[in-house]
Amino acid sequence: MLCEKCGVNLASLHLSQNINGKKTELHVCANCAAQMGYLGVKDIFSTDFFNLLTPNISGYARCPGCGETYEEYKATKRIGCEKCYAHFASFLEPVLKKVHGSALHTGKLPKKAGGALRQKREIERLRRNLQEAILNEEFEKAASLRDRLHEIEGSDGK
Repeated sequence: MLCEKCGVNLASLHLSQNINGKKTELHVCANCAAQMGYLGVKDIFSTDFFNLLTPNISGYARCPGCGETYEEYKATKRIGCEKCYAHFASFLEPVLKKVHGSALHTGKLPKKAGGALRQKREIERLRRNLQEAILNEEFEKAASLRDRLHEIEGSDGK
């Protein structure tokens, strides 16, 4: 969101005011906040201490494997190496979920082969969904998932 005062910089300070039940909000950059009389705001935003409290993706360390930064990934949309996935996991997981629907890579299976692997993946998927349903207290859904798991595992002889 851009600063509502200058319209150039990104708003980094969100001011709320509630007077007699009337709420007003203002979103401004650090420079405009300092000009408005919020003393020390510009200094706070420029210190390393503030950056430690709110980690900046662009300032994130380089990947230990290939040395790529998150900024470089964003520019090229390509991961440098397999270690990037672990190093930038907290930033990549939401992106992967949005683009692929999952953060886990399962790959493709041949239609004629891979029955046992397909069944194994189905069991893993059902178990994940079962745990999620239990955590969300969706007990009817959890019961049907449990029953489906018993059907699959029972036919497999486990």
